[in-house]
Formats: sequence, C-alpha cells, structure tokens
Amino acid sequence: MICVPSTVEISPIIARKSWDFRTLKNLAEYTAESERLAREAISSTLAGLKSRGYEIIAVALLFSAGRKLPPLPQILASHPLIHAAEGELFCQTIRRSCESLAIPVFG
Repeated sequence: MICVPSTVEISPIIARKSWDFRTLKNLAEYTAESERLAREAISSTLAGLKSRGYEIIAVALLFSAGRKLPPLPQILASHPLIHAAEGELFCQTIRRSCESLAIPVFG
C-alpha cells in the first residue's frame, strides 16, 4: 500500500475551475511529483520486503469494468468522471513508477 503525504494536493482536477496553459503546467508538475513519490514509496517497500527475504517479480493493477473516459471537456463537466479520471491518473502513475524500477506490470 502506498500512502500519499499530506503535502501533496489530492485533487488537482477538482480544485480548478478554469483551464489554461499555467493550469496544465501545474497538472504536469503534480503528475511528475506523484510519480517521484510513488517511486520512492515503491523502492522503500521493495527494500523492506527484500530485507525479509521476499522478492517482488511483478505488479498487478486492477481496473474497474467501467467505460473508456470521454474527452477532457466532458470529464470536467461531470464530478463522477473527474474521480474516474483521477483513478486513471493514479493507475498510470503506479504503472510508470514500477516500470521505471524495472518491475513488470500486468493489468
């Protein structure tokens, strides 16, 4: 399990009422910081497990059976879709972080 420190803004999408280039830059920064924190947490977890004699050989991500997300304007117009998009962002962050640590990801 990975916990996000309270210093990370949990909902950057919901917090925005208007979208411009600066907002997208902030979202990119949020994504990059999320990936950095995930890599640190995963690395720490791997080290702890290795010290106990375990070896992680792969990661499995479970996805909802929901539909593919619509275009961004439709997502921003729907509160439930915003949360679905955040879930997708979370899964992508975990995937990229694991892959950057050479851990195969399934799902």
